[in-house]
Formats: sequence, C-alpha cells, structure tokens
Amino acid sequence: MSVIAPDVTPDALGLPWELSLDCPSGSVLLGSGTDYLIDAISGLGPPGLKVTELELPEQHGAVSRGLWHTARTITVTGRVRTDTPELLYTAVQALVRALAAQPAYPVSLRWRGGRTLQATMRPAGPPDLAVETRLWRAGLCAYQLQLQADDPRWYALDDTTGTIDPAEAGGSLEYPLGYALDYGAGAAGTTLLVFNEGTAPAPLGAVFTGPPAGSVTQLVLHNQTTAELLTLDFTLEPGHQLEVDTRAKTIVLDGTASRYAAKSPDSPWLQLPPGANVLAYRAQGSSGSGVEISVRSAWW
Repeated sequence: MSVIAPDVTPDALGLPWELSLDCPSGSVLLGSGTDYLIDAISGLGPPGLKVTELELPEQHGAVSRGLWHTARTITVTGRVRTDTPELLYTAVQALVRALAAQPAYPVSLRWRGGRTLQATMRPAGPPDLAVETRLWRAGLCAYQLQLQADDPRWYALDDTTGTIDPAEAGGSLEYPLGYALDYGAGAAGTTLLVFNEGTAPAPLGAVFTGPPAGSVTQLVLHNQTTAELLTLDFTLEPGHQLEVDTRAKTIVLDGTASRYAAKSPDSPWLQLPPGANVLAYRAQGSSGSGVEISVRSAWW
C-alpha cells in the first residue's frame, strides 16, 4: 500500500513525478519529458483536522454539512525549459492560462510506484514566475504554483462498479390467522464485495432503479462489514432512478429533481473504510429493483 510522505522531492525518490492539470483552457502536463520540470512538491502529507465545523451550502437542497479535515494545498516548484526564448514565452503563457481564475478541475499526480491518482483542485493564486534575462535567453524560467482541494483525498482514476439485487420482503398474512404467525421468510438478495485499496474512507455513488411493475419503498443500502445503513424513505416506481452521491451528499431523482429529504435523519452518508466491504440492498414492495454501485479507492 502506497503512502506519501510530506514535502518529499522527486529526486529523493529517484523517480520522476508527473502532474496533469486538466483545466478548462486546455490540459497542461508537468514533469519529466515536458517543458515544465518539477523540482519539488510540498503538501502531500496527511491533511490536518478541524476543531470546528465548516458550513457549506450543498447542491440540490442547500443544506449544510461539517468538514472535519482541512483543505489540501500543494505547492509545486520547478523550471520552464525550452530550446528558444520564443518557445519559452509560449510555454509560460500556457501555464499562466492554466492557473488563471478557473473553477476546480481534475489534477492527476503520478507518484512513487507508478500509481496515478486524482484530486479535484483549483488554483490558489496565479503562478509565481522568476524571470531573469540571463535564464530567459537560455530558454529557462523558474515557476511556483499552488493548488487547493477542499476534499483533501486523492482518488483512483477508475471506478469499481457492480450491481446488487435486493432482498425481497416476506409475504403478507393470510386469514384466518393461525398461531404462531408466519410472515414468510422472503428471498435473499445478492451482495457486492467492494475493496477500497486506499488509506482514506471512500465515498460511493448509488443508482437505485425502479422495478418493472409496481413500486418499492424503504430503500436500504447496508454495509455488512461496518453494520452501517443508508435508509431512504422513498417510493420508487417503474422507469425512474434515484441517484445518491455520498461525496457531494446529494439525492436526485432522474438526474434533475432533488430528493434530499428522503434520507433518514439518523442514516450516515456511507463511506467505505480501507479494505474489503460487503454491500447489500433491501427494499419493500415489488421485485426487480436493483442498485448500481460505483466507488473509487481513496488515499490521504
């Protein structure tokens, strides 16, 4: 399992670093073999803890939540290197555009062992450029840039996905009643084994699909490993999907309508701890419903 030490330098590891900024103005790749050499990266250690909550408005419901880890800020220092001053000017301008006032965008970091992880970051300010006439004529310009991520976790590039069929509720009572009462055993559903390869809890996405006919209600996603339950008090009918994102803390019907109030107040937003997690799904009502799970391993 890979762990990043704080404030390490590429040369100390003996391996090149690569940093990809997938910004709206165009992607920029920094690292060995590019115009942007990386001399050092700081801010890769575990994030600090907050003493008090930070209230943030949420999409699809305008609710607040507490963040208990500080934002991550990484600082990258290096040199822009090209063959001629004309090319150097073009390369510097590309870096300036990438670090201009932009919304958050994916930043990918290839670290020791060849693993590439991704975080959603935004520029913490414009790049600091050290321009010297002698170095400029030689096709060199020193730079320093800062990027900040409100969610300090690094994520795997690819999702782990799978589908769970629900356990069906038991049958209804038949009259006249006989004792002892028998409600029926119900049918067992399937389970999904999800492995979080990282060192941090991993949020998940869950898309609940309505049954072919009838409806289902009281949707429950169960992490059998931790005994945590995400309970949704909602009736889902054929042709509809209920999408839950435990990272953004949103519940959306058919991609547009917020159903944030469907979550039971005492239900946690499920996040999968490092290691193996067994997930199950149960609901009341018609058969044929299911839930598709997507998870990315997460690292501090």
